[in-house]
Amino acid sequence: MYNYNDQYYYGNNNAPQQEEKIDVLAIVNKLMAKWYYFAICVPIFLAVGVYVVKTSPSIFAVSATMLVNTENTTPNIGANQYMPSGIQLYTSQDNIVNEIGRIRSVEMMKKVLDSLDFDVSYFEEGSFLAKEKYKDPKFPFKVNVDFSHLQLINTAMYVTPDEEKKDYYRLKIEADGYKLTDEKEGIIIDRKDIEFKIDTSLAFGQPVSHPNFKFTIDLTEQLFEEDVEYMFMVHSNKQLAEGYKEKIGIEKQPESSILILSTEGATPAKDIIFLNSLCDTYINSKLDEKNSYAQSTIDFIEDQISNVRSELDSVEQQLGQKGSAIGTDNIDDLVKEARIKKSELDREIRLLSAQINDYTRVKTEVESATDYSQIVTPAASASSNPTIYELATQIRDLATQRKAELETKSASSTEIKKLDSRIASLRITLIKQLESHIGGLTVQLEVSRAELGRASAILRSAPQDKLDIGKILIRKELKDNLFDYLMHKLAEAKIAKKANRPDSRILDEARLRDNKPKSPKKMVILATSMILGLVFPAVFILIGDIFDNKVKSEEQIVNHGKLTVLANIIHQEQKTTLFDPEFLISPMAEAFRYLKVNLENLMPADGGRKVIGITSMVQGEGKTFTSTHLAAILALSGKRTVIIGADIRRPQLFKRLEVDNTIGLTNYLLTHTPIEDIIQESRIKNLDIIPSGMLPPNPSESLQSPKLVELVQELRNRYDIVIVDTPPMGLVSDFLVISKVTDLNLLVIRNNYSKLEFVKEAAKMVEEGSVGKLFAVFNDVDYGSGRIGGYASSKYGKKYSYGYSKSNDESSGGRKLWNKGK
Repeated sequence: MYNYNDQYYYGNNNAPQQEEKIDVLAIVNKLMAKWYYFAICVPIFLAVGVYVVKTSPSIFAVSATMLVNTENTTPNIGANQYMPSGIQLYTSQDNIVNEIGRIRSVEMMKKVLDSLDFDVSYFEEGSFLAKEKYKDPKFPFKVNVDFSHLQLINTAMYVTPDEEKKDYYRLKIEADGYKLTDEKEGIIIDRKDIEFKIDTSLAFGQPVSHPNFKFTIDLTEQLFEEDVEYMFMVHSNKQLAEGYKEKIGIEKQPESSILILSTEGATPAKDIIFLNSLCDTYINSKLDEKNSYAQSTIDFIEDQISNVRSELDSVEQQLGQKGSAIGTDNIDDLVKEARIKKSELDREIRLLSAQINDYTRVKTEVESATDYSQIVTPAASASSNPTIYELATQIRDLATQRKAELETKSASSTEIKKLDSRIASLRITLIKQLESHIGGLTVQLEVSRAELGRASAILRSAPQDKLDIGKILIRKELKDNLFDYLMHKLAEAKIAKKANRPDSRILDEARLRDNKPKSPKKMVILATSMILGLVFPAVFILIGDIFDNKVKSEEQIVNHGKLTVLANIIHQEQKTTLFDPEFLISPMAEAFRYLKVNLENLMPADGGRKVIGITSMVQGEGKTFTSTHLAAILALSGKRTVIIGADIRRPQLFKRLEVDNTIGLTNYLLTHTPIEDIIQESRIKNLDIIPSGMLPPNPSESLQSPKLVELVQELRNRYDIVIVDTPPMGLVSDFLVISKVTDLNLLVIRNNYSKLEFVKEAAKMVEEGSVGKLFAVFNDVDYGSGRIGGYASSKYGKKYSYGYSKSNDESSGGRKLWNKGK
């Protein structure tokens, strides 16, 4: 219960603002109040989910595992004393990344598809989607396509038996746009904007030729089933290859060269065959390459043997001509050895000179270089002098590190100085090593030149004939050795070819990853549909509530209007009138009794505050409804009560209380009508009524008459309570005039009808002093069914205009309590 005092009245304005918390229970109640949203949305979303499941093809995941050997397994058949070390006739260093790219290449896909029969797909039309029948023995026909002709692709072609002709079928094609493939030219012709329709009868087993296709449909041993729609679709291997290139996934297992090949599709049997064929095609292509390399080597060696054999024949002929004159046995062994020695020394001197030049260049670069990261050492240094190679490598690495550090540090930093010190120390050591190595090479060069001089002296002292024969013998010996070497390598190459085996192999043949489809996930889809069916209406309701500026709770009145709510007038569906006995025991009557008690607590014991003004911000909020019912409850409690119809612009009071409106308040204010003539008794004991009376031409001026003050004062003396049904305070100024004679005022705020800005405006008027003591009554509150706004069917207050209107008077007549004011 409320006790009236200034602290109570102004307490809401001055109370400290508490942190606003989320009221979960209020949110739940708000959602439950509109349960029918969920009752509609959940079945709809579930139906959509079921439709998605039914119309989505089952996608299966298929995978295979293959071991790819990327090491060099090709025999090295190239190195001996006649060929520089490290040169091989054929090698195969394959990188795993390159091999993955090779497996996924379009060319590899084309090779696989050329070996398969994927160019025609067969389908059975179901209730929701078409299901492919790959190699189904029960399918009633087979299509043989002539790809030498232009061929319609990726378009459904329906086949049904012709009921009128035996061994005939009807071919039906409908396409808004279509594509043709020219397999000979390897091109796709796109006619996307051209409509193509065919519905014709054709014979099984007879070629069908059309500008857009050419094929033959043959019957199998199976029969066409009734109520089953059959169709087929032709594909271009080029497009299929590009499609499989995107579909195939290849994953490399860590720390190995094992590849996992995978794909997904609606026809797992087809994908299994494709993955197995892809693995076989790749393995065979690698073996074919090895055999091709080996055969090329054999052909090359045989060609070289033929050339060497011809050169040997020529050398032997020359030797026969020279040797017949002086005899080959007379050739001095010393001359022969000198000739061989001179040839070897010539090669050695050239090599030593080149090395000295290379190391001298490196020494000069090291001495004058400013960027040590660019130092290049001779290729032979890694084997001939590992120390020089290692020192140069360390200097390059440190110089590269120094460059990277300088991006974030200054040259004077401790880290950079340490690197500079190490580089300088290694540089000095490298220069000393280079000088020592160059010196050693120079000594070897001088020794070789001295030996060359001695061999040359021996050759100069020998007769010319012996020198010529010696040259021929040396050439013959070299050719003989080369011939023997090539014959040996030819045998090795033939053995290597015979011994060739695939470097890669299948570890696990293609198989389904799971026995169930990867998608659609039926339970996930249905659960998601259920959740969406709950979330969508909830979000819709909550967002609508955010943008809804209507008052829906007592807290909004307190927080936004800073007004004290004296009572919540409950919404009631039961059809009772103000004069029905059932009204006295209704929940609504209890709400008005609660309002009565709170009003009595606001009134001092001396009875000084008797006049209560009841208003609203706009029409339709239930001020007259509240005035009449409160007056009735007060009168029934024994209070002598009078209610004044001060809403003279749109009088409604007389209709609710069923009295005559011919004489009333305006008659008293504007004429000399006695007060006794305007007071009428109601059907309720202790309740009298002063209706509004005739419609004046100037309502505001009429209410400003001094006689209004006289009337109210007289009524104070005669009655315990005076209730004034005033015009809406937010539309006209009449209330401000009437509020001067009231002791306190009630602002009726209707649930789900009154707007928050109206409540704020009322609070502003109180704050500015335009209105005196003002309390709130929250009308039409529905605690049960969730149907907020019981006045929804009322014609009163459909628009916020206010004034004289015959139609308004007529339309508002006869309202009863059960339908909010009728």
